[in-house]
Amino acid sequence: DLTIADKALLVKVDQKTKDLLDAHIKKKKSKLKLPENDSSLDERSKKEDQQVLKEINAMINANKDLFTKTTDDPDSTANQLADKALKRITGQKVEGETQDSNVNFGG
Repeated sequence: DLTIADKALLVKVDQKTKDLLDAHIKKKKSKLKLPENDSSLDERSKKEDQQVLKEINAMINANKDLFTKTTDDPDSTANQLADKALKRITGQKVEGETQDSNVNFGG
């Protein structure tokens, strides 16, 4: 559960990405010689996920000023930058930029 500028960050996985993730898990279990129904890999993955979440939260907190609106004036430079940064992170189109220049975590 990540939030940026008081908005929940939602990551959607398309079918192609889900298939890649499933294949990765199967390969990882095979490499560790674990049966497919063995949940010990899931526990390891959860620990790795927790570490990654800590690192993501640290990055968000270190750059919180990019996502904080400073005044009620929507035309202020700080607010415009915060809005653009939030749109890029959430994969939304930023006016005046091509889609290739936007970050898209959804695949």
